[in-house]
Amino acid sequence: MSAQPAGAAIITAGLRPELFNGSGTRVFNRTILIIALAVIVLAGCAFRLSGLSVESLSEDELNKLNAASDYRAHGLTTANGEHPFLMKALLTASLFVAEKWNESGAFASHRDALKIPVEAAIRFPSALFGAFTALLIYLLTAELFGTEAALIAAALWAFDPLAIGLNRIAKEDTFLLFFFLLANLFWLRGQRVAESEPLKNPEPYYWATGAAYGAMLASKYAPFLLPVSLCYNYIFQRVPGTRWVIGKPRYLKMIAVMCIVFLICNPTILLP
Repeated sequence: MSAQPAGAAIITAGLRPELFNGSGTRVFNRTILIIALAVIVLAGCAFRLSGLSVESLSEDELNKLNAASDYRAHGLTTANGEHPFLMKALLTASLFVAEKWNESGAFASHRDALKIPVEAAIRFPSALFGAFTALLIYLLTAELFGTEAALIAAALWAFDPLAIGLNRIAKEDTFLLFFFLLANLFWLRGQRVAESEPLKNPEPYYWATGAAYGAMLASKYAPFLLPVSLCYNYIFQRVPGTRWVIGKPRYLKMIAVMCIVFLICNPTILLP
């Protein structure tokens, strides 16, 4: 194998500022692209929702059901305060809607067929967020590698048996991944605006990034994911000619937004 010539440029996708000018360029007709994404998301949703109540609740899911029932009966209490609140809030809302649906008299003649089991209600938020994760994967990958790779990545997630199986159980990791991808999508969009649209203010993307990270931490306590974006940002700003520089004041504001959203989505952490 021949050695790489000295001084040869190594181009990493999304790392050099000039790459943002062509990043995410559409090579498909917009209508075809929307249809393809809709098919991927809807098919992924169908795989995740089909027979959602066939398996009985696991011990972990049963604990979440008890937590949601406790919140409905007693409001915010310290009984389940050791775990993030956002997912349990979504499960509580799903159980409430399913209960109202089952009690509705509009479908009295087909009540048994249209009844939503507890197992399906407790798993529905996870299945829904898991299906729409494919859309976030597409948008994030399109920013870095273009439309073709993004469609393949989204389809792989939508139809991957392991991803489908994970999304079919009430697990915090589904929500963790969703908001992690959402935060990094806003992060990259902020870079695009700063690098290729100098007249446009990129700050809303900074605050949206902080909000998504706050929701991520309110889904699962996994602060070790934060350095992924921070390290990328540090490396990117070391590239000569970069115009996208957040600076310490904006960093502090973004962290403040993250903390505020975290407390809004996880108020039980304030309880003694």
